[in-house]
Amino acid sequence: MSANSDAVLWTVLIAGGAAALFAGGRRSVKPRRALGDTPRSEPAPTEVPAKRRVIKDDVEVLGRAIHSEIGRGSREQKVAVAWVARNLSKEKGQPIWRVLCAPCGAQAGHRRPMSTRLAARPEDLVVASEVLASPESDDPTGGATHHVDPRVRAYPKIRKRWIEEYKWEPYKRIGEELELWGPSKTQ
Repeated sequence: MSANSDAVLWTVLIAGGAAALFAGGRRSVKPRRALGDTPRSEPAPTEVPAKRRVIKDDVEVLGRAIHSEIGRGSREQKVAVAWVARNLSKEKGQPIWRVLCAPCGAQAGHRRPMSTRLAARPEDLVVASEVLASPESDDPTGGATHHVDPRVRAYPKIRKRWIEEYKWEPYKRIGEELELWGPSKTQ
């Protein structure tokens, strides 16, 4: 390469970088990831737009919760997450969409007890429809109203709070990543 072509290349690179900075405004050019996120080999799931979004369709909201909470878990785990949401909705006396997705987004404690951040996939909508159409007697969770991943670092604190403050108990575990909880049945 000649000195002239090197100068042209550097001019293009610098001009392109400046254009990218101006086009992006004050935003970082590098995509942001939440702490603990690891790069994935699969495509990133569809997320809820930044504006506040309320979806008033129980099947859609339940599908979003299944995808957001258990992802590619087993069918048994997906069904359990859907039943937990249904049971919690019944306990609160409100429709599922109001309990989980008013507005939709990441989990936010009592205001939003499950994440609905990710769009529902077709297979999640099938599970959601089946659970909503089933009689209560088909509930495989025993009436569980909450779930937790026992592998998370905060699990000992969560377990202690749920037992001591809320008087809940674990109902059952499905795989390594899903433990179902609800009000104590012994009191």
